[in-house]
Amino acid sequence: MHQRLTNKVKSGLKYSILDGAAHSSMLGFGEHYLLAYAIFLSASDLQLALVAALPIFLASIAQLYSVRLMNKMHTRKNATVTFSAIQAIIWIPVILTYFLNTNKISSLIFFVTLYWIFGLMTNPIWTSWIGDLVPKNVRGRFFGKRSLVTAFYVFISFVMGGFILTYAKGTLGNEFLGFAIIFGLAMLARFISTLFLSKQYEPKLRINSENEFSLKDFLFHFKKRFKRGHFNTLVLYLSFMSFALYLSAPYIVANLLKSLNFTYLQYTISTAA
Repeated sequence: MHQRLTNKVKSGLKYSILDGAAHSSMLGFGEHYLLAYAIFLSASDLQLALVAALPIFLASIAQLYSVRLMNKMHTRKNATVTFSAIQAIIWIPVILTYFLNTNKISSLIFFVTLYWIFGLMTNPIWTSWIGDLVPKNVRGRFFGKRSLVTAFYVFISFVMGGFILTYAKGTLGNEFLGFAIIFGLAMLARFISTLFLSKQYEPKLRINSENEFSLKDFLFHFKKRFKRGHFNTLVLYLSFMSFALYLSAPYIVANLLKSLNFTYLQYTISTAA
């Protein structure tokens, strides 16, 4: 099966798995600790909800314009590499919000929003790219392997982040240093991910006019597609699931760290489990 793949495709699949490992490390070291960082910066419950939900909401809207930006950058590869590099850089101001005298949480929300915007705008472009790169006859095996690798690295990096925060707060007596270290590692991981993306082969984009539709068309024909069991059913399911998730997620973290006074290691173990 693999013998039929060209060298470019084989190389592209390898770099995609490496990109997945690095990107997942960014999630484990950084993204999964953003709410904990907001609590460290003395965010209220309402501010925690805004940190968790507002950036994703605004980024979801911005995602609708990702294809337009991709067209200006000429290729999916250029757009994905550019957006991922910018996302990596945003970890710097996220760390530096600690040194602000006022508006720390507002600034954090702003930079986390930028983080999510460039992250989510990458998704549809990357999905199109990887869909053309991976041959149909190896998709099951490839994505199974990639999912296993990404799950392993996000778990390991998340646990390591918990140990680093616990050591920094307990032994070193400097909680901020722990966040600076794990967010610095998240930035490094995203830069490594960007490097692998830049080396990944991009097949020529083939556009099927039948699959092109505007947001207006999507909403207008939603009911008809829903009755036919098209992907609108999946969209509706994911919408409700995401609504429920982000309705409760920030308060779970607040309950563990603020009400139950979990240590970072206890929070990490309970969340990872």
